[in-house]
Amino acid sequence: MNKILIVSLGSSKQALSCGYMTPQLRENNPHSEIHLLVLKENLDRVKMLKHITKIHSIDSAKLNQIKKGSVFSDGFALDSMYEDLEEVLATEWSQVINQNHNTLSTLITSALQTESRVGVSLTPSGTTLLSNDWAINLNSVNTQAARKPIETNIINNHLFGAPWFNEGEAIKISEQYSVLAGQNFTRIRNMRAGESKIVGISLSQGYDGTYLETEALTEIVGTLKESSEYIPILLMDPRELNQKTIVNELNALYNNELISINVDFTAFPAISTHLDIIISPATDYLLAADLQGTIALELRNTDAFKNDPLVTNEGSRVIFYTESKTISSEIIYAVNEIYSTELPLDTTNGGALVYACVKDEYGYFFSQIKGEISLQAELNYHLSRSFFFHILGYPENQALLNNIKEMCTKDEIHEFVTLTRSELTGVVKILLATLRSIKTMRNTSDGLNSFLAYYDQLLAYGNQDNLIGHLIRFTEGQIENIHDSDAKKNLELIEKSLFDLKSNIQKITETCGILIGDLSVEKTSSMQK
Repeated sequence: MNKILIVSLGSSKQALSCGYMTPQLRENNPHSEIHLLVLKENLDRVKMLKHITKIHSIDSAKLNQIKKGSVFSDGFALDSMYEDLEEVLATEWSQVINQNHNTLSTLITSALQTESRVGVSLTPSGTTLLSNDWAINLNSVNTQAARKPIETNIINNHLFGAPWFNEGEAIKISEQYSVLAGQNFTRIRNMRAGESKIVGISLSQGYDGTYLETEALTEIVGTLKESSEYIPILLMDPRELNQKTIVNELNALYNNELISINVDFTAFPAISTHLDIIISPATDYLLAADLQGTIALELRNTDAFKNDPLVTNEGSRVIFYTESKTISSEIIYAVNEIYSTELPLDTTNGGALVYACVKDEYGYFFSQIKGEISLQAELNYHLSRSFFFHILGYPENQALLNNIKEMCTKDEIHEFVTLTRSELTGVVKILLATLRSIKTMRNTSDGLNSFLAYYDQLLAYGNQDNLIGHLIRFTEGQIENIHDSDAKKNLELIEKSLFDLKSNIQKITETCGILIGDLSVEKTSSMQK
């Protein structure tokens, strides 16, 4: 029987995110065993994932001992770690998927017995090897983009050849917890007549330090409680003792009428299935709820966009904010917007940036729906996303260009096109010089220095956080991933990558023409055939 191993030796968030991969992996490999390798501290998180045949783990305490212990302790820790990995190392895997690409996961992925390593691994000489262009995109583009053109979860699925898929069941629910939760939530819903929405409100602190302060909680709970349309429920993490104090303070204001649940992570899936919406910072609990398809309001620090938003379900919202005094109004506004209700607001302009999670044929993405908008940044994001999906094998998203022309003014489009064309002028000049220097290098021994000088200038444009910068970093990643032992073949592959960049720049030029009306979508399509 084939055996597939997912290696995820990183954070609890990364380990739990394997749940976005396993339904599609199981559908594509119905008769294979699917194994998971995680840090021992994340075992309680991943035990709830479906489709996993067996979970293996490494004790991270032993790894820390190796890093900072004495010589004797290091040897003991290495022996102990080998014991953890003995079965994994002895197994011949049909495929090993490096899910989070960190150093430890990459080292172990490279050491395992398999003919198929997915993601990043090491060559026998110790250089980095990326399995395909999706892995290059993840490592060369996403790691440096303030706003990722394609979400990491979507790329992880494509690493093993599957489109984005989150329709299958990813989480196991204990039957015992399910029955108990069903009984309790039936009683809760019966407390009010009609179809009241149950709103779970997390008291936990997120990965980025975001949390709801008591004043904001008081305003949110009060507003929801006074409405017949919603039932607020406070969700407490039993490991965080201060949350009980917060609940007591809130209950003192509302005659001990509030509903609160002390939620063990193992039992949480049985609870989240009964929530109509959850309000929470980015936490493992929110990720588990998202895996079950629960709509969410994800609360994030304004500077945290470089860390992927957790939510993936259409209808969810991500609220980026810095001003805690107005976050309650932002949350109530979002609830009103999702459910078409009219709960009272202190302000409709709290300064937060609100993004809706939207689905299309490529997967999911985030579109800004509230707050001060940088139109140039939004155009760069949506065009970058469309462009990279096309580069990676998807059809052109011609509808996007038509939507941009319909939704933006001519002046706004002209500003974007003018700036893009200006940036392209310098890039094209250096790119052509780089290509000419390759021809020179074939004929003379002096061409190498010239090529390196022009190539370095070209890579400098990759520091731009826009479509052009993303494309140059992608090309750089492709070139760094060339490992042919034949110098002549290497040069041919480098030249091919640069010509591909030239072709992609031409497509950007044509896109600019479409946006300002120089070309039609149909005309461009026929030119490219």
